[in-house]
Amino acid sequence: MKPKRIHCKHFNGIIHDRCRACVKYTPGHIDQCIGNGVDTTAPCPKLEYPTQAEIDAENAESVARFEKIVTARAAIVKHMGGKDGSDRINCPNCGGALYFCVASNGHIHAQCRGACGVAWME
Repeated sequence: MKPKRIHCKHFNGIIHDRCRACVKYTPGHIDQCIGNGVDTTAPCPKLEYPTQAEIDAENAESVARFEKIVTARAAIVKHMGGKDGSDRINCPNCGGALYFCVASNGHIHAQCRGACGVAWME
């Protein structure tokens, strides 16, 4: 099953007052952007859904980012050996400086200052 195209490629969230195509959000317009009641009479002249190739590329990029996080997290867990605290190691993804903090509950906040730029908070 192919992923459903759920929003216009210009939609950047309702936290903004305009989309990436510089169209001002209005309640009716936002409904069209996020796929509610989308039809051929959409009020936005810039409504454009991503192609399947763009969806596939975005999904592949997401998977690649997640794999980098998994790799970096495993290196941190191994380095810390079950202890909490802060430290820095070489990033297993790019060799850059990977700064991190492990909380007492095991949650990790980390950021690589190298080329891969992996970062996350748990």
